[in-house]
Amino acid sequence: MKLIFFYLSFVLINAIPTCNDCTGRVCTDGFSFRLVDKITKQDLITSGTPVYRADSVYLTTHLPGYPGFMSHFDGTAFSSRLLIPVDTFFLRVSSTDIDTVLIRYNYKNDDCCAPNGFGTPSTIKFNGSVAQKVGNIYIFEK
Repeated sequence: MKLIFFYLSFVLINAIPTCNDCTGRVCTDGFSFRLVDKITKQDLITSGTPVYRADSVYLTTHLPGYPGFMSHFDGTAFSSRLLIPVDTFFLRVSSTDIDTVLIRYNYKNDDCCAPNGFGTPSTIKFNGSVAQKVGNIYIFEK
């Protein structure tokens, strides 16, 4: 009888899901982008005659707890740096010029990333137009 009780206890304890430590878990793939002229396709940041300064261009969001820069520039492209999927970003290119970036995600199950799961950007729109992806970089045409 003791053996049956031990066996049933073992089975029940192992059937209960364990709590995962999700501290600091990233729940989205980031994305990289470049800002180019819609007509000439010249990079507006890194061309010989840049229109904008790299240190004044960055993504922001209106989510509470996420103030400030949500992207960084590595010298060739900008990369997002948010830990959760966000469907609306704002690209600040100057103090008076702010653009809208809308993102749709494909989700896969991840217990730490409730309620939707882990998000991978599937479509990005820049000011209402679908951004083309060249390699791993989205091209935002302005």
